[in-house]
Amino acid sequence: MSRIAIDARMIHNSGIGVYIQNLLKTGFYDIAVGNPNVLLPFDPDLSVVDFDASIYSLKEQLKYPVAQLKDADLIHFPHYNVPFFFRGRYVVTVHDVIHLRFPELLPNKLAYYYAKIIMGHAVRNAEVVFTVSEYSKQDIMEFFNIPADKIIVTYSGCDTSVFFQKSREEVLATVAKYKIDLSKRSILFVGNLKKHKNVERLIEAFKIIKNRVDDVQLLLVGKSFENRSAISLEGLADNDDIVLTGAVSDSELVDLYNIADVFAFPSLYEGFGLPPLEAMACGTPVACSNVTSIPEVVGDAACMFDPYNVESIVDAIESILDSSDNCEKLVQKGFERVMLFPWERTCRIITETISDKCL
Repeated sequence: MSRIAIDARMIHNSGIGVYIQNLLKTGFYDIAVGNPNVLLPFDPDLSVVDFDASIYSLKEQLKYPVAQLKDADLIHFPHYNVPFFFRGRYVVTVHDVIHLRFPELLPNKLAYYYAKIIMGHAVRNAEVVFTVSEYSKQDIMEFFNIPADKIIVTYSGCDTSVFFQKSREEVLATVAKYKIDLSKRSILFVGNLKKHKNVERLIEAFKIIKNRVDDVQLLLVGKSFENRSAISLEGLADNDDIVLTGAVSDSELVDLYNIADVFAFPSLYEGFGLPPLEAMACGTPVACSNVTSIPEVVGDAACMFDPYNVESIVDAIESILDSSDNCEKLVQKGFERVMLFPWERTCRIITETISDKCL
């Protein structure tokens, strides 16, 4: 019997973490790299190689536990940072090439060349490259001249047992915790507060909407940073109509989707983009960018806008706030759209591809 390993160190890192969690639930993998206390609850039969090196670190490159993985016939790296000197058989998932599309978000030029070299090594030497959208597939082909038949698109999924509609009473604890005013309509953003998420233009759009109607508030949900990739939050904490929650728990996130009247997603770049589907699963109408992979994910179930144009963002949000018919139509289409992205199918394609092509 073949033994398959997976590098699961990023199991709690936003979208990649959800991807890893769902793969581990399949029971397909025999060995996992990471923290045993974190990984074993997902699959108690795993053989865990304890390795705590940070992602993109020198320790990761120089001390990867190759010897402890000698019994693995194949390793699945669900992110592009495959150790450069690793010579075993592997498949890799590249979710996006944002570090190459937006090098200005990286701390320096060295980080850019590191990303390009490591990603290039990962995709050229992998037996199969998985990615999460046709858009990302084209990006990988463009940057690395990889043949199309080597790249398999497996869309990410949305777990409707996690993201679902709740009653008003069920979300009141979260409302109280974050001091959300239920007398006002809520425009919600979910995501890391980095520049490519384009939150600054969303804030400009919100201020225009606020000048036209008084009963609106903006909820910004996500981790903030203190580096060149982060947006400036100066002065926002003093605005009663802008609620900054920071990172929230999974249950609170579902509550916040349910509280919102509109989910706004102005991102300039996504390899896939889970939040619009999560919002749809909770019955929240979506206004989102019309660039990169996002149209591929939302189809006709969202009101799309030009993320570089503040007025376009305003028009899309107002078209939902001002029209109950449009809102109801988007909610219904959203429920239907979410059903096209089950995690079970994603995991089945991955595991069957590895079994058929690599073993």
